[in-house]
Amino acid sequence: MNVDPFVETERKIEAVKQRYTPEYFKATKFTGPGIPPWKSDLLSKRYSSDVIRQYEEKAWREFSKWKKVNAPSVDLHPPYEFEFPIRQPML
Repeated sequence: MNVDPFVETERKIEAVKQRYTPEYFKATKFTGPGIPPWKSDLLSKRYSSDVIRQYEEKAWREFSKWKKVNAPSVDLHPPYEFEFPIRQPML
């Protein structure tokens, strides 16, 4: 079964968005006696959005590399297009 790489990339990004929520980082990184709750919320939201953005950029960069390698080559101006002179219509 061959999965479309575009759909696979979107699926991976969605999985990362669901995993790395602000609550995930709040529970793992930004809890402590010296951090006020409002600052913990702010830091966890910012860190979550940064991690998701970085992963999205990486995933789409990998997809574009795959697409560049596997895309069919299309030559918009084949070499023979301009090989012969254009005939002038007879008046």
